[in-house]
Amino acid sequence: MNQRGTSTVETAPWKYEGWIAAKDIVTAGMLACCLIAALLPARYWRAASRLMARAHLRLRSGSAHLLEQPGAFLNKDPRSLVQEAVAADYLFNIQATREILPGEWRCEIPLTGREVLDGALQRSRGAVLWYSPFVGSEFVPKKALALAGYRLTLLSSPFHPFSSSRIGGRLLNPVRLCAENRYLTRRVRVVYGNAQPALAVLRQVLLENGVVLIKAIGTGRRSLTFPFLGGIIDLAVGAPRLAYETGAALISVHTLPDHNGEYRVELGPELTPPTGLSDHQAVHHMASRYVDLLEPIVLAYPAHWEGWFHPDTWRPIS
Repeated sequence: MNQRGTSTVETAPWKYEGWIAAKDIVTAGMLACCLIAALLPARYWRAASRLMARAHLRLRSGSAHLLEQPGAFLNKDPRSLVQEAVAADYLFNIQATREILPGEWRCEIPLTGREVLDGALQRSRGAVLWYSPFVGSEFVPKKALALAGYRLTLLSSPFHPFSSSRIGGRLLNPVRLCAENRYLTRRVRVVYGNAQPALAVLRQVLLENGVVLIKAIGTGRRSLTFPFLGGIIDLAVGAPRLAYETGAALISVHTLPDHNGEYRVELGPELTPPTGLSDHQAVHHMASRYVDLLEPIVLAYPAHWEGWFHPDTWRPIS
């Protein structure tokens, strides 16, 4: 069911970071190119995304160094890896831009593991969907789940998805937010360093047997660190702690590329800790199990995992 009446909950005061940032110019150019491509028939989108990726990397030739160490660990050429990653990001932005145009983005998104979520909701304790930062994960699972009939509450940054500046926040971010909000019931904006008001809203959603989406990244005051693919992954523990404290299910979510340039969404398994653990042990167990599940998926789709580019999530071993 398409959720058209999204409410945005501001839980704490926050400020834009200046009027405009240099990357806003790059983002504006990217969105303009994606808008032009989105007007073409869908069969041309992959070719357009590859063309834009090549142009992007010519203008920003230093981008390949971001994946030098992952490339060496994975035995892959970092330039090829980063080009595939940039092309995948452009393709997704073309698709998301098409969503806000007349007729929307026509696609089928296979949703597997729905029985895991349904089983959790039958227990009437709610569910926290901990989704990994793969290309498309900011939008595709929301569309798939909403069209399957679930009402969704998202924990979101005030600066999502592109910019923390005043102009970027007013002109660039709404392009994606307009697409995402079609499939959300509620967006809860969290201000890092003052997360408690946002978490209180999410607790109430779970007490009402709702579904909450939280991205599995390292941003947050409290995080856990694990070895991960030649480096280190940091995970904020808000999602597992929230699930543990409320008795809600914690369910992993992965958005993976399909052979035709679209996506599939995999729910599950439920990350249930053994009984008898302390709070800290239970949260650590859930996070550790998530990392164990994530590693083979990133190995299979390294160019689609955006954690490489998030400075608070993956980092090389110094």
